Amino acid sequence: FWKYRKVINGSWTKKVSGGSPNYESFPNNPQFRVQLTDKTNLRYLLEAPVKYSVNIQMFRCVNFNQEDTANDTGGQSLSSMKNNNNNADDNASRENKEQEDNAADEEVINMDNASFAEKKTTKISGKILNREHYKTTLMVATSGAYRYGVACIDVKNLEEGVYIVIISTFEPNQIGGFKFTVRSSQRIGFTPV
Repeated sequence: FWKYRKVINGSWTKKVSGGSPNYESFPNNPQFRVQLTDKTNLRYLLEAPVKYSVNIQMFRCVNFNQEDTANDTGGQSLSSMKNNNNNADDNASRENKEQEDNAADEEVINMDNASFAEKKTTKISGKILNREHYKTTLMVATSGAYRYGVACIDVKNLEEGVYIVIISTFEPNQIGGFKFTVRSSQRIGFTPV
């Protein structure tokens, strides 16, 4: 069911730890843009130090500008990503089907804090910047109440589009590492922003 997996190893720092949505600093948390070209099932798993209450929230992206984010997707638009997915699926179907079903496509990304901080200051498109971008009417999924050390979301049959995922600790300025795993039933665009 989960054919693809991406693992992000990163950390919250003073610059990249905004706390829960109760704080104006919420947009200062690590954010990831998710681009879907087909209806997709997703699973998010956030692992953090057990002393921190953590949460995952996913929102529809309301300020996405393809031109501003071309470098994040290798210059590909959603439609060209979809075409590449279709071509990859056609090629894969010609290969040994049993081998394809048993082997997941996996990517591990080790982020340093500078990567998040740099992206926060240079990009304004395709990310959450203020309360208008994370209104409850835009929320697609949440892991629910903040939980110590771990949070998880399963999102079923999510429609094609652009979304933003924010991972947060309950209080601002809580420093520590995290491992964020995303599993999907289809290929997705997944970019730290």
